[in-house]
Amino acid sequence: TVNGEDNIGGFSGMAHGKFEDITNYATVEAIGTDTVTECGGCFGHLSAGSDGRDEGEERITTVKNCVNYSENLKGTYSTGGIIGNVNADNTDRKTNIINCQNKANITSDGLVGGIAAETLTRLTGVVTYSGCTNDGVIISNDDMAGGIVAKNVIQEGSLVVEKCVNNGAISSLVDVGGILADISYLTLEEKNSNHFTISNCTNNGDVTGKGDFAGGIVGKIGMTTSDVDMVKIVMTEGDTGLIENCKNTGKITASAGDKKTAFAGGIAGLWNTPITKCEVKNCSNSGEVATVDDGSVNDNPEIVYESGVSGIIGLSNDNVKLEKCKNSEKLTAIKGCLKGDLVASKGDFFQSKEVEE
Repeated sequence: TVNGEDNIGGFSGMAHGKFEDITNYATVEAIGTDTVTECGGCFGHLSAGSDGRDEGEERITTVKNCVNYSENLKGTYSTGGIIGNVNADNTDRKTNIINCQNKANITSDGLVGGIAAETLTRLTGVVTYSGCTNDGVIISNDDMAGGIVAKNVIQEGSLVVEKCVNNGAISSLVDVGGILADISYLTLEEKNSNHFTISNCTNNGDVTGKGDFAGGIVGKIGMTTSDVDMVKIVMTEGDTGLIENCKNTGKITASAGDKKTAFAGGIAGLWNTPITKCEVKNCSNSGEVATVDDGSVNDNPEIVYESGVSGIIGLSNDNVKLEKCKNSEKLTAIKGCLKGDLVASKGDFFQSKEVEE
């Protein structure tokens, strides 16, 4: 049993370096603290090297072939099957998580991810998740949940997620995704570009959102507000986002009603960013996508709720381009919700227009 008040891991609380073939069976949890705590089956906080390294020295951290079997993981803010927080937070740093697996069911009140709870990549740093698998049920009672990672923040850095698979049921009170719950872009100095790529990933688990956005691959991409702790959301011309060769087979559900942002998509619930180049290529959905009545639906037929379901993207920007994408399963929407085979609604956020099937 590993108990602590900050940065708690079955193997190490904080780490950078090279790690391989680590397995956790132990209880790992935050106790006796009201502070923000990161907790992981193997690592609490994983970074791409310290600031004390010499200029030009390799700053790469690699975690490979690690497995979590313990269901008894709990952080006060973020909880991950393998890692609580993953970080590549400065120039040219790289953090690689390769062929890691979560075998356990994990429930927490904060951010929860089958592999990691949270990713931060900034100032040309790169975080890569490759060949990772989640087989456990992942539940957040009060925040985001993702089969591989919950929250991902890109601050002029790059995120790569490739060949990852989720087989467990995922549910949350806020945004939820079979692979990632959320990708957010923040620009710090407007000197570097923001990038993410999600490729060859598969979700086979049911994804249930009790909040705003639910997606088979990603719940939400982008910000819904421009007021984020005084950090400007400014996109440069080189910014890119790509989802390619991904598929969903699980049922995707979002709770609608008076929540006017309840969108569900077989690939993404929401893609709302001013990114210059946004692409979804060769993606498919074969799982049912639905909105359900959360008990607050108004019976007034004149009210049109800003909610919807789609085989690929629920709510999309005009600049998101779809190529060779396909939906082959039914879409189920409650009264007043929008519906579209590939996109349910398109346009500026909160000012979207219905897209014909």
